[in-house]
Amino acid sequence: MNNQQEVTAIHHSIVDSTMAIIAGLFLIEQINKNSAKVFIHDGIKIDIDKDLIVLGLKMNLKDSLIEDFGESDGLN
Repeated sequence: MNNQQEVTAIHHSIVDSTMAIIAGLFLIEQINKNSAKVFIHDGIKIDIDKDLIVLGLKMNLKDSLIEDFGESDGLN
């Protein structure tokens, strides 16, 4: 693995860890708001957990940003 690949791998790890923290905070907010691990939108309840939130962040943020701006700029 060359230096750039190693830096990119570390950057992915940092971004993934950050998303896990954000997911945990969002889950705490929803538990406090709804008294359960659910997200409610327009009266529809969706059961959530931290892994599901991370998956949503990854699909909607990380992958889209990498696709739009390339790996190094997208992760930044």
